[in-house]
Amino acid sequence: MEEFKMIIAGLIGSIITIIIKAIIDTRTDNVQYKRELKKLVFQRKTDAIERAMSWFQEAIDCYSMMQMGYNELGTKYNPVVLSKIESSLIKALGLYNESPIRLNQIYLYYDFSDVEYLFGTRESMEFINSTIASIGVLDQDARALRLVGKDDESLEIQQLQARAIELFKELPEAINTQIAHITEIQNIIRREYKSYLA
Repeated sequence: MEEFKMIIAGLIGSIITIIIKAIIDTRTDNVQYKRELKKLVFQRKTDAIERAMSWFQEAIDCYSMMQMGYNELGTKYNPVVLSKIESSLIKALGLYNESPIRLNQIYLYYDFSDVEYLFGTRESMEFINSTIASIGVLDQDARALRLVGKDDESLEIQQLQARAIELFKELPEAINTQIAHITEIQNIIRREYKSYLA
């Protein structure tokens, strides 16, 4: 009987050891799974941030180039300055077209709506877009006048050019808003990453 109790005690001890080991293994696997999941999310977040930060910096550079052009505008059309502005607008269009690929993922991890609200970013962008559209209409009107024989010295074309210059000079404040908005987003992201490194 004593041997039977010893066998039962040994069997119970073995079963308890197996159960405890299974619980520990399950807990370890769970901790390992969570660690791997956090690592994967962190890597994906980092990839999204790297793409977005690159886009943000290119946008700031593009806006700065626009501002230089607007600041260099005098009272008369200057083809060199207009070429600089035109190339910055083309770059801006390219950045806009790339934004879904390079920016959309970052919004999975961040909500910048408070920054957009603080800076009035949407209103600023709407103003920039409507102003550039108005300048485009003036340019088309000037082209139409050229097609009917008017040259750049004609009063009609000079008036259109003067109005376009006025509109161009209204843009720097809205562009400053866009630059400040993007800079603040970059600062938010950098502060978060510094906290990871601390």
